[in-house]
Amino acid sequence: MNSQKIKVLGIFILSIVLTVTLSACDMSNNGEVVLFDVEVYRIEYGYIEVSGKAENQTGREVSSVNISVKLYDEGDVRVASGATNEFNIPDGEVFEWTIFPVYDGGYDYYELSVSHRW
Repeated sequence: MNSQKIKVLGIFILSIVLTVTLSACDMSNNGEVVLFDVEVYRIEYGYIEVSGKAENQTGREVSSVNISVKLYDEGDVRVASGATNEFNIPDGEVFEWTIFPVYDGGYDYYELSVSHRW
């Protein structure tokens, strides 16, 4: 075999290995985890509670879901944050979640984020 045929064969084998590896990982995201009914409360001693519901709409079971909140003041400075995790959520399941950012001051707005792992 000459070197050009060997190079082409090597590229072909590498592409097969990459295809099999990526298929085994299945990194596709057919849907998402959706947050709804979100509420923010002042609770005892002025602390804050952020709670709501989430639904797995990915089309398959997820092994973990991370929901996080960041609180900001009027100067866009983050003054507090918190997170919660839920595990082994079947497709279509709705679950409740609660986060208690450790903060007793004021805030102007908050941002929520959600991520999941297969």
